[in-house]
Amino acid sequence: MQLIKVISLCLILLSCKENKKIEQLDTSFENDKYDIISQLINNVIPSSPPPPPPPDFDLKKMDTIYYKKYMDSLKNIEINIALSNEFLIIDKVSGNLPEHLDSEFINLLKKLENRRDKSKIQKDSLNLNSNYKVTIIDVGFYENLKDLFKDNYSRYIAISTVVFNKFGNKAVVCFGEHTGSLSGYSVIYFLSKINSTWKIVGTKRLSIS
Repeated sequence: MQLIKVISLCLILLSCKENKKIEQLDTSFENDKYDIISQLINNVIPSSPPPPPPPDFDLKKMDTIYYKKYMDSLKNIEINIALSNEFLIIDKVSGNLPEHLDSEFINLLKKLENRRDKSKIQKDSLNLNSNYKVTIIDVGFYENLKDLFKDNYSRYIAISTVVFNKFGNKAVVCFGEHTGSLSGYSVIYFLSKINSTWKIVGTKRLSIS
């Protein structure tokens, strides 16, 4: 009987240790999670892209002069963004995925499907462009997107939680953006951490309107 008690106690301690390890794993990539979220929001273009250059325009000049000037000009445009305080929950993703993605990304996508993150997005953890005015909103406050855009937001953004592999160098996230009540899209981003920077290595569009 005494032996059984000792074995039971050891199993309980082992279980607590494993749970603590899982909890630490879930929170150890918190900085990376907000780095990725910030990067995706900062990639939002404040206005429509410029008209295409004439056919005889030198592409090299466009890359170094024309496009650079355009991108620099965007830094002066104030963009008013409504960001959902809740993380998106996505259903099972159907259709083909980019062929170059390895099995680890596929498994991460499966982890993201129907993943519920009860925590709220923390604005103080975001590192955003200075011309981006972001308001964290409770989307349930609005009856629909039409009502939301009456508050003079130029964008509505909702993001899923970010799932990582055990090494913290691969991640998958869903990003949704609306520029009006009837125009928007959602996309899955597959990212790799290369030289301490998160890079998008694959995408899967979920919806567009």
